[in-house]
Amino acid sequence: MQSRKDPVFLEERVEAFLGSFLEQLKAMSDNDFHVRRKGLIVKKLEKAKNLAEETGDYWGQIRSGYYNFSQGKLHRCESRREQSIIPSDEIDAAALETITKMQVLEMYEKYLLPKGLSRRTLAVHMISRRLEAPLPLPGETIEIVDIPAFKMSLDSTPGATPVGLHETSIPGSRM
Repeated sequence: MQSRKDPVFLEERVEAFLGSFLEQLKAMSDNDFHVRRKGLIVKKLEKAKNLAEETGDYWGQIRSGYYNFSQGKLHRCESRREQSIIPSDEIDAAALETITKMQVLEMYEKYLLPKGLSRRTLAVHMISRRLEAPLPLPGETIEIVDIPAFKMSLDSTPGATPVGLHETSIPGSRM
């Protein structure tokens, strides 16, 4: 999220939203839940409408540096002898068909609410230089100017690594 507000303020607003949305979720009728679930299933199964949408997905992978062009699109099914490729969107849609409002509420209370038993959060505060009231920065603050170089310097996340070699299917290609 991007704002000229203080990151702590924004984090407090997110927490307030999570608490208030639980009430909306509880108040939702079973029919309304069913309609919303069906809408999500339709959205999951929706194919790219045009070349711009499809290339946008590919450019996102290129910009990220991971080059996993099938990310979010394919799932290897190892339960059969042969490895068939099943679109993961179809797997997600099938799982959504069986989910109940009660399961969503249980998951929400366990993982998303501030007092949830299994809740874990990670907040990265990036402070805008255009902040309305500049905050004093802690002494251990590090300003990261070159993001790829910073990532490569870390032991745990050395930076993007391509998924693997991609073979071309163009006959007569030298690649």
